[in-house]
Amino acid sequence: MSFLLMAQTIKINVKDPLAKWLLLVLADYSNEDTGQCYPSLNTLAKRTEMHIATVARKLDYLETNGFIKRQQRPATSTMYQLVLAESDTPIAVCDTPSRTQRHKPISKPIKQLIKEDYFPTKELQEKLTIKHGRIDFKNETDKFIDYHQSKGNKFVDVNAAYRNWIRNAVKFEAERVGNQKTNGSSKPIRNGERTSFYSQVLSHLSTKN
Repeated sequence: MSFLLMAQTIKINVKDPLAKWLLLVLADYSNEDTGQCYPSLNTLAKRTEMHIATVARKLDYLETNGFIKRQQRPATSTMYQLVLAESDTPIAVCDTPSRTQRHKPISKPIKQLIKEDYFPTKELQEKLTIKHGRIDFKNETDKFIDYHQSKGNKFVDVNAAYRNWIRNAVKFEAERVGNQKTNGSSKPIRNGERTSFYSQVLSHLSTKN
């Protein structure tokens, strides 16, 4: 949700009330830094209370007139990129392709590879320790770097990726320990162990009597 993008969208003269309402909903879903969002047509139809066919037509209108850009993604929802005006002056809708819109796409943050010498700051370590308990930062950071460098993964915010890595590492470790306890408690008792167990019980009862 981005109140900033919604406020900027309200100032734009779209020349179509339903299209403007749809653009406002897209702004509400968009990331404030990238101007991107990924709602499905069904989601947009429910949110705007318009028929899905109307939503499709208004999306075509917004794209044709330079208010949004769309990128089809295989087997998932479409990515919408908001395009905002460079000034607060209302912008006339283009009637012909030859006319130029004064719209400027929101700049997309640059993704970067993780550096070989990356290590979480003391502040980040303290926050993660408070949240998750004791963490072997040296070991987890080495695994974090090796994994993502081997995959060629890039990030806009490496610290955010690291926080997610630690969160998953803690989660997986808790699941592993839980599975070990479960397997241990359900381990069948062998005959010798069963005899020893009952002998201890009988001895305890005899002592009490």
